[in-house]
Amino acid sequence: MGKGLGLSSKMLFDSLLGTPAVAPFLASKREKIESRNYEAEFPLRWMQKDMQLAAASAYESGVAMPLTNTAKELYRLAMRGGHGTEDFSAIYEFATGDHQKEPKAQL
Repeated sequence: MGKGLGLSSKMLFDSLLGTPAVAPFLASKREKIESRNYEAEFPLRWMQKDMQLAAASAYESGVAMPLTNTAKELYRLAMRGGHGTEDFSAIYEFATGDHQKEPKAQL
């Protein structure tokens, strides 16, 4: 939404990373996103798998987790767009429109 409003990535990161709602480890992903270097530390496909397991466990327990399910599907679409072997921070690029480009080859 910030990009759509014309806000720079720098402004978004500076604002969001200064709030208690953002996990501190995400600050380390800023460099990956700004440099568009998504060399995997934790592959996006593993993040999607973990979300799938969490969603399945919640379902079996009768617990509703609609945001987890939405995120799980977003990561699935990013995998189909060729981001599965990249770091999970590549979801930023996917969510800001990269999924409309030609899919990348999967390894």
